[in-house]
Amino acid sequence: MNEEILELECPHCHAAQRVSVPTTVHKLDDPDAYRRILDGTLFEYTCPHCGGKMHVTFGVMFHDPEKRILCFYCPDPNQVKEVMNMFEEKPAGYTVRITEDEGRFLEKIRAFEQGYDDKALEMWKLTYLYRIVSHHEDFEADDALYGYRDGAHKIDFYKEGRYIGSVDADPALIPGVKERFLSRDTGVVQDDLFVDIGWAMEHLTNLLHRPDSAS
Repeated sequence: MNEEILELECPHCHAAQRVSVPTTVHKLDDPDAYRRILDGTLFEYTCPHCGGKMHVTFGVMFHDPEKRILCFYCPDPNQVKEVMNMFEEKPAGYTVRITEDEGRFLEKIRAFEQGYDDKALEMWKLTYLYRIVSHHEDFEADDALYGYRDGAHKIDFYKEGRYIGSVDADPALIPGVKERFLSRDTGVVQDDLFVDIGWAMEHLTNLLHRPDSAS
């Protein structure tokens, strides 16, 4: 695990400190960091002076050599450009994803761990969004994240980064969504670097406007 040192100030006691954060997490070689991704604590740190919790933002690359996945969280726009330049040609057989959103970074890795196709996951979330909008026309959301808590699968909806609600969801429907929207050679399914609900909306629009599109 490659690391860097960040100079921080505790927001609670204001003590200056040096925090070591990972710049890469290798699934097989860094089991503790991988566990922290799965339980959502990778970006959470405890001040050694006062015991207060603090959230630390940093860019990180995740590598799963078994599933051949590379996933980048790039909070700095300059990092995004650098990573995109790195992957003008993707490694053979690899799925490569980039996100500027911390929640989506964690969601993707958890989804890959559970064996989900992230494109199918985004289409699945979109079907729930459209179902809600069909009954509540004033419901507006521009993002959605999948999670599991309190013994239930959830889709949380956001508008301009603000949480606006959630629904219980059934992940058993994901294979059917994948078969319906992603299995045909439509010419619009690409191995994109950025796969989110915006990608899903664009894909669905392109799919429905093809002459040979099925209902």
